[in-house]
Amino acid sequence: MNNRVVSRVVNLISTDGFIVETEGGKSQPIDKANTIKLAKSGKLSNVEVVLGENGEDLLLIDEGMSQLPSIRNTLGEKLTLAYRIVDADGKCIGYKVSNGKGQLKKLSIKKVWELAVNDHIDNVKAYISNNKLVISSINNFRLSDLPRISN
Repeated sequence: MNNRVVSRVVNLISTDGFIVETEGGKSQPIDKANTIKLAKSGKLSNVEVVLGENGEDLLLIDEGMSQLPSIRNTLGEKLTLAYRIVDADGKCIGYKVSNGKGQLKKLSIKKVWELAVNDHIDNVKAYISNNKLVISSINNFRLSDLPRISN
């Protein structure tokens, strides 16, 4: 059994799947659910599955997930701002964004700006004004209308 995970395929906010190298040296993309099945059946030499706090299956990679090279799978993908995250004083400190698959992820203002400047977030534009990062609403969308949630 020399099949092993050699990289991960990521979208803008999560891991979609992995690249698995077979015993013969061929590489193939495999979605996350099938990677979990392969690991559970013992067909991947560098991965094990553990049960997470919420009962979900989590993959543990020998090298560490963050050490795997990432392949971006973002072609045409856009995120939507779903919530404004505010601190105790009501100041915006980040956003929760959603992708087309209904996944939500908490992101800092800086990360949202980076994604928006690369046109990966709907209804906002990002630019620099007076040496400050600015995120502003476009297309009849208003950032101030987003529901606010506490950090």
